[in-house]
Amino acid sequence: MQFKNDFILACQDYYYLLNKGYAVKSSLKIVGDRYELSSIERNILLRGISQNKKIEERKAKTILENQIENKKVHIDGYNLLFTISNYYNGDFCFISLDGFVRDCANIGGRNKKRLNYEKTTSILLLFLIELKPQKCLIYFDEPVSKSKEDIELFKILLSNNKDFSYSKDLFDLLLVRNPDTVLSKINSDEIIVTSDSVIIDKTDSRIFDIFRWYFNRNKIRLFSLEDFLVFNH
Repeated sequence: MQFKNDFILACQDYYYLLNKGYAVKSSLKIVGDRYELSSIERNILLRGISQNKKIEERKAKTILENQIENKKVHIDGYNLLFTISNYYNGDFCFISLDGFVRDCANIGGRNKKRLNYEKTTSILLLFLIELKPQKCLIYFDEPVSKSKEDIELFKILLSNNKDFSYSKDLFDLLLVRNPDTVLSKINSDEIIVTSDSVIIDKTDSRIFDIFRWYFNRNKIRLFSLEDFLVFNH
């Protein structure tokens, strides 16, 4: 993606305003309008830059792949499906200042033609085989259109792998009214897989960024706000 020449200056200004206590909405409008940012550039600011206190708190909750083995893992199902689908559809993905991979698309739960179920389940299987969690519980939003069909499709795809037989002892797919609420209350000794900042900020549990692990594992380089040392304190 080609950014405007002043994009990094816009990031610096937005970061400065947030840390001075200005509201997100007004800060984004001021900076976005001042630098004539595109919708994607504004989305990067919105999803990629936070107050330094929040950045530090989120990073303190993250764990590495060597801390997954034999742990119960709770996965934000649509967060995983949408982010992976967005990346493989060519939508812009990047590394935020808090270290999490996020995207600039919003495909929601209804545009099924853009959802990459096969790639998502293959990553889940890779996660299971290589990092060896005790069990993965995957939560899907009941209000999302055709969410029951999504769960059944996930079960089929997970079962069709030649090296793996679907079992509730390893994977359990759950339909819940509000996964954000459920995941925010997970026991602190268990692990949550999500890049959703709302869940990360609310929970006392440790967080694993499956996207960053997967991209690093496959040597896929993403644009990273962390590369700009001006943000480091």
